[in-house]
Amino acid sequence: MDQDTTSRKGAHEQLLKRFEDGEADILLGTQMIAKGLDFPNVTLVGVLAADATLGMPDFRATERTFQLVTQVAGRAGRGKLPGEAYVQTYNPEHYVIETASEHDYEAFYEQEMRLRQVGTHPPYWYVTLVTIAAENPLVAQTEAEQFAEDFMNMHIDQSRLNGPMPAPLSKLKNMYRYQLFIKTKQPESLYPALATLQQARAKAISKKEYQLSIDVNPYVFM
Repeated sequence: MDQDTTSRKGAHEQLLKRFEDGEADILLGTQMIAKGLDFPNVTLVGVLAADATLGMPDFRATERTFQLVTQVAGRAGRGKLPGEAYVQTYNPEHYVIETASEHDYEAFYEQEMRLRQVGTHPPYWYVTLVTIAAENPLVAQTEAEQFAEDFMNMHIDQSRLNGPMPAPLSKLKNMYRYQLFIKTKQPESLYPALATLQQARAKAISKKEYQLSIDVNPYVFM
């Protein structure tokens, strides 16, 4: 069960109905089967490469991995029969895998909050993602460096700048992409400054020399 096998209208429901009716003993799928399914006869669940998402360039990677493992494990043993969950991982001692396997939400929360505070991540700091994209990679890099220089010259209190650096998806739709991460404890000072920087580049953006996006509290960092 994945995007390919469920692309046709009604394919999603048909596949689940076949599984529910016992036409198949094993349902193999992507993360789309991790939650929301309730089959009383399912007694065994397996998670392959459970720690693969831990390497994503996103401070929420640990949170999402914990959610995935606990949600998948919850698909087994939902009826009268007991259930088991097997987790395949290369990092069995990682706190995310350990707490998820124990369904220990409080232990995960306490460790996660400590690390986020040390790493200056939300909810302790506000995060803004600035992405600059252009068909010419040199233009993208130059404009990102200029944005960073102009930002630093504004001397905004309790704000930090990381970058510029190539985006994890450095080229998308024939556009080369650079990113800057701005962290602050004073969003009331940061946001007007970002609006000023964006306005200063409005002419170049209107000429489509490059694209500039400013994402406050982004959900995805790719």
